[in-house]
This record gives sequence, structure tokens and C-alpha cells, in this order.
Amino acid sequence: MRHRLNSKYPASTLKNARLKRDEAAHLVALGQSPTQKKQQEKVTGPEDFTVAEFAERFFKDIQSPYIGKKPIKDVTAEDVLHIWL
Repeated sequence: MRHRLNSKYPASTLKNARLKRDEAAHLVALGQSPTQKKQQEKVTGPEDFTVAEFAERFFKDIQSPYIGKKPIKDVTAEDVLHIWL
């Protein structure tokens, strides 16, 4: 019988599981809660972004499907509205 805990077998190797265990033990030794740290990492809203991170995501979104390959002279107001709305 194969047992699993918190992940599917064999997606998590024994080596990775031991590394996670060691990281959690290190946090506990520092007086921190591994559970709270994991929850804080999951909860990152827009207010947590820096201006650089926001700009990078914004330009990546623009660049890819909509107007990224258009010459700047060919970009219309409708193109920009399509991105924003």
C-alpha cells in the first residue's frame, strides 16, 4: 500500500519532501509559523505590487495578443480601449 500526504504520489519525490520538511523545521526554529508563511505567500493582491511589477505585467499583457506587434503609428483609440475594457 502506498501512502501520500499533501501531494500525489509520485509528483513529490522523497528528496523534495525532505527539503520541504527541513525548510519548515528551519522556520519553526526561527519562531515563525510555516502555515502562516504559506498563507501569506498565497495572498498577494494588487496593493502588494511594486510599480515596476505592475508596469511589467501591464506591458506584457499589452504586448502579447492585442497591439504588441503593431507599429505605434497604427495604434488607434479603439485598440487602447480594447485593452482597458
